[in-house]
Amino acid sequence: MNTAAPSPSPVIAPVRTGVLTALLIASLVACGLRAFLYARASRIAASAVAEAVRAENRARAAAEAPAPVPPPPPVPAEIWPRLACEDLTKLAANLRAAGFPDRQARAVVAAVLSERYDTRRAALLGEEKLPPFWQTRMAPFDPAKLAELRALAREQQDLLKGIFGPDPRAGEAYYFQRRVFGDLPAEKLELVQRIHSDYTDMQRQLRLDAGGVMLPEDRENLALLEKERRKDLAAVLSPQELETFDLSSSPTANVMRARLAAFNPTEPEFRAIFAAQRDFDERFNPATTNFNDEAALRERRAAERDLNQQMRALLGDARYDDFRRAQDPGFRLASRIAERSQLPAETAAAVYNLQRDIVQRAGALRNDPQALTTLAEEAGGKIDQLLGASGAAVYKQQAGGWLRSLQRGARATNGPAPAAPGG
Repeated sequence: MNTAAPSPSPVIAPVRTGVLTALLIASLVACGLRAFLYARASRIAASAVAEAVRAENRARAAAEAPAPVPPPPPVPAEIWPRLACEDLTKLAANLRAAGFPDRQARAVVAAVLSERYDTRRAALLGEEKLPPFWQTRMAPFDPAKLAELRALAREQQDLLKGIFGPDPRAGEAYYFQRRVFGDLPAEKLELVQRIHSDYTDMQRQLRLDAGGVMLPEDRENLALLEKERRKDLAAVLSPQELETFDLSSSPTANVMRARLAAFNPTEPEFRAIFAAQRDFDERFNPATTNFNDEAALRERRAAERDLNQQMRALLGDARYDDFRRAQDPGFRLASRIAERSQLPAETAAAVYNLQRDIVQRAGALRNDPQALTTLAEEAGGKIDQLLGASGAAVYKQQAGGWLRSLQRGARATNGPAPAAPGG
């Protein structure tokens, strides 16, 4: 009899292995789910904490913010009829008595005043007819009506000023008037502005009437207007104030500031140059001088030579050379380019000296086109180095006439000589 233990069934082992695998997978899934739930719970908790911090910050900011200013109570509709008055002086008094601050009272009166004058302006402008598009618009507006509009504006301003005095908010206007007319007292600035506007209108009308054809009598009338303008200014300004006005806003001073920017004059230098230049400009005023007259041109050229000698005596040789250089358009342009491109201060002088050197060398190469071509290429390359690509392009376009003349000379054996600086 065989007593050995029976062998296990061949089906048992695979079944147990499958069960274990299933249990293992279930365990892993459960662990992954717990990890996912834990991470999600952590994110939710972190988000809740962040939101709580933000809510606390909002609450703190709200607590620290100033309380909102409540809007003013509405004005009962019956108040205005009790305050309104045709007499604007009395209206201003009523507003002040009702507790209106002076600034608000002024604004109310100004609004009432504007309504009255707007009606008058609208009636005046409604009569103005524009010329048809196919006709000249040399004078698109009736000058008499323009003068009347200006008179209405002044009348309106004077009425308001008579009731309240000078406008305390006119500081901005005075600032710009000082920039134009000089550092003058406020009451003088207003008078100067009116004189300037009046004579500007008359000069504009005279030129419009001339239609681009200035007859001798037109020039005489312009000269007369300038003389009368000067007389009116002298009547309201002291001699010192008139000098301040001239140094700030005269045509001579305005041109000098533009032409002498690269010269950078001191105050004594500017005053000395201005005195000499103003005498010259008054003698040869472009508005009143006929430069088609050959005799007048010869007289002006002789006066220019005298003026240059006077400038040398005033400035000395070294500063006079700087002064003459600053008159050269190419030097002024190079100075502006150098300033804009933040290049060294001596850049403009280097460009100016390069021009002088190249022009001088070109004079000896007049009959050698190949050498002139080489010289032109050398000059163009050095300008590129000095001013950079962008700056050099602008310089060559606006002040490169001497370069183009050099290039033309290179294409012709007997080409014209380039112009020297200042010539």
